[in-house]
Amino acid sequence: MSDTTLWIWPSVQKLSCNDLAACSVSLGSSELGALSRIKHAGRRREYICGHYLLRVALSHKYGVALADWPIMHRDDLGPKLETFERGAATFNISHSHNTVCCLVADMGAVGVDIERIDRCRGVDKLAQVFFSEAEICALNALPSDQLHAYFYRLWTLKECTIKAKMQGISTAALKELCFAELSGRAGVNSHVDSLSYFAFRLAGFQIAYCLGSMTGNKVDIRVYKPGVRQSRQINPAVQCYIQAAPIS
Repeated sequence: MSDTTLWIWPSVQKLSCNDLAACSVSLGSSELGALSRIKHAGRRREYICGHYLLRVALSHKYGVALADWPIMHRDDLGPKLETFERGAATFNISHSHNTVCCLVADMGAVGVDIERIDRCRGVDKLAQVFFSEAEICALNALPSDQLHAYFYRLWTLKECTIKAKMQGISTAALKELCFAELSGRAGVNSHVDSLSYFAFRLAGFQIAYCLGSMTGNKVDIRVYKPGVRQSRQINPAVQCYIQAAPIS
């Protein structure tokens, strides 16, 4: 089994109020305090499910009870594990349109981002604001039926990288990153830093994740379903990317 696992929980909107209440029981005081400040029902659902999935992922990996993880909420940088007597654990959470995912590793920086592919969105205008010049040129060279796939692939790569670096999401940070696809290469050698980058499509969603050099490149990808003892492991077609210096 890999030291790094990406958990995906689809269709969380199907959970009943009782299901959500049961998930909330395992959350700590810091998380519950943050939850009390969230008024939007959909956001509350995503928060509960994201933090519950994090506890499921950690417990699956280390054999610790769900409620025993001392997780601290942080508004800007995501949740933090205060102490862990058995070693190191790094993780990141993302959610989009009723699907949440969680990436857990033994060590090293990690980041994950999921976005539903919205074909009604004007991605060309967004790219002008958030993409590097090289990425915009690549976008403009594509046929129209490939624009959305390209946009969301790069957008998720950018966001998961910023999250792994524990930086705030900003226009400048997004535009500074520049990604290129690795064709037919198994390894990843970044031109900029020691992070590795991966992306794949799944059921109308684009998912990207970023790993520090200490985590290795092997990732188990699992679909979580409440009440099922053994999570389903999947093997989507994952593409590797490199981060290069932007061409202005």
